[in-house]
Amino acid sequence: MKDLIKKLFFLSGYHRLHRRLCSASDRRLIIIMYHDLIEDEGATDRTEFWGGKPTRSQFAAHLKALTGFCRVISMEEAINEITKHGELVEDSAAITFDDGYASAYTIAFPLLKEYNVPATVFPLTDWIDKKMTLWWEELAAMFDAADFGAVDVPQICRLLELDPTNDKSARQSDREGLKRRFRERIGTAFRDKAEDELRQLMNKLKSVLIKNDNWLPAETKPMTWTEIGEMAEAGIRFGAHTCTHINLKYAKRDLIEKEIVKSKQKIEHNVNREVKGFAYPYGQDLAAYGKVEPILRRLGFAYACIGCPGANNSQSNPFFLRRNTLPSATSKALLGGILGQQIIEINTNPI
Repeated sequence: MKDLIKKLFFLSGYHRLHRRLCSASDRRLIIIMYHDLIEDEGATDRTEFWGGKPTRSQFAAHLKALTGFCRVISMEEAINEITKHGELVEDSAAITFDDGYASAYTIAFPLLKEYNVPATVFPLTDWIDKKMTLWWEELAAMFDAADFGAVDVPQICRLLELDPTNDKSARQSDREGLKRRFRERIGTAFRDKAEDELRQLMNKLKSVLIKNDNWLPAETKPMTWTEIGEMAEAGIRFGAHTCTHINLKYAKRDLIEKEIVKSKQKIEHNVNREVKGFAYPYGQDLAAYGKVEPILRRLGFAYACIGCPGANNSQSNPFFLRRNTLPSATSKALLGGILGQQIIEINTNPI
């Protein structure tokens, strides 16, 4: 019965009726944010604190729901339309990928072509060039390799200067649940650290979790520049995301500008097209991004995306565009209901 109600909710166009009753103008833009995708076989989601990793079939379901729900256009098309007409012609959605995981090419790209859907990818240029690793993937690999039944959680809390009394999961007998929640908590805490401190904390954590001196995490692969060029030829757009995923909260202006300029130039050289979009690393420290907006405007960017949920309209600051994630699900009715709620909710003043 519940599934039937959800299906009727989606198919009836309730959200469109609600929009007509509330406001017939100022159409909404929902931006969907992805990072990595995984194959269906043996799928495990290791990075809950990073928005999850939908499977191939789940991403296909997302595309099916999105294309059945509203018009799907690129970020660049949306910005151009608002600039030209003062607002979007109709409620729309746009798809974005951060970091440049290989799955954006191997999994997402074929499905985007199949559904004739555009997207914008924001790659980390130093990762594409194999000059860095992703600390959050290394963190997930450490937890996967650790014998968590023998791990002293209070010891880790003391080591990382976390308050053990706040971790209610530490008193539970479900060790796998404890591992998952504790990993999430550490990942969230590490996101707010400067690069030097973050690396020191990662080394401390490794000394406790990993007993094998020769252990190395499995490599998480980025796209290649050849693959990026192929996607660009097919119409996928690319934006900047800095070179190293630097934490903008702690970086000085000259370093911020250097990271943005170098990444922008490297991408433009490889896709033979001007880069107009930017995605803030980490995406949720709005106070810190105020110092970045003037730099982006001066460098010729047209828009920038944050990682906070919400819809956007013509009144939204184009340099603080909100993005949403979709659940790892395949139900068209469920996804449609979520999209309907997102298109109604609007926040035009994120800072």
